[in-house]
Amino acid sequence: MAGETFAEELTVALRAGAAGFIAGRAIWSGCLGLPPEEQERWLRREARPLFDRLTAIVHEERLESRAEGAEEG
Repeated sequence: MAGETFAEELTVALRAGAAGFIAGRAIWSGCLGLPPEEQERWLRREARPLFDRLTAIVHEERLESRAEGAEEG
């Protein structure tokens, strides 16, 4: 699954009650076809920003959920 698709589906899952995510290939699979000497650079350039984005989505959705809960309570 592409990273962008995973991010979109993560948002949907969080809004439906998920508390976080487990991701493997959605984050790092792009480096598999690269020569070993390029893999670490790809992971820093592509995978780390995607992981950071997914983590930010979780935090943002949790904050939104808490704010909505406070308004209701």
